[in-house]
Amino acid sequence: MTDPALIGAVFEEAESGCLGLIDETGAPYQTQVNLVWAQGALWFHSGPLGTKIKLIKACPKVHVSVVLASSFVPSYATDPQKPCSATQFFRSVHVKGEAQLVEDLGLKAQILGLLMQKLQPEGGYQPLEQYPSALRSVALVQIIPQEITGKFKFGQNLTAQKRQDLIKTLQESADPRAQEALAWINRLA
Repeated sequence: MTDPALIGAVFEEAESGCLGLIDETGAPYQTQVNLVWAQGALWFHSGPLGTKIKLIKACPKVHVSVVLASSFVPSYATDPQKPCSATQFFRSVHVKGEAQLVEDLGLKAQILGLLMQKLQPEGGYQPLEQYPSALRSVALVQIIPQEITGKFKFGQNLTAQKRQDLIKTLQESADPRAQEALAWINRLA
């Protein structure tokens, strides 16, 4: 998937993603972070100390995976006997980039405000600019993308007959995400 609007929509819908880092032994380290997409970058907040920040300072190369799961597809939807055709439909975006700690309090307030709007759209909090000591005590990390790739899996590779079988199964499914999957099948067809 290369459409910037569809990739941006995944970032808008997802509350979090999995941040991949490299630890001091060269091994992978992953953790979940709340994300916001703004100004052509991904951003997340953190405590100023801890594993994430230590690893970013040592090696700023990161990988972020954002996945929005959709309907589970039972094996019998496309093959009446082979269990290996069971799958999950999803939209995903993967970002390889470099992480930078942000020190500018104005930028911190702006981006953390966007994160608050995303995660708490009903409000109920004061503008962050009113809390400079809090802004100084929280880490804000900007991930500057070097490569963005997306994958949307909704049966695009199926034959016409298997797609029709799949659509019939999803139409009869009790999975509340089946309607979303059907909409994506139609959109990507």
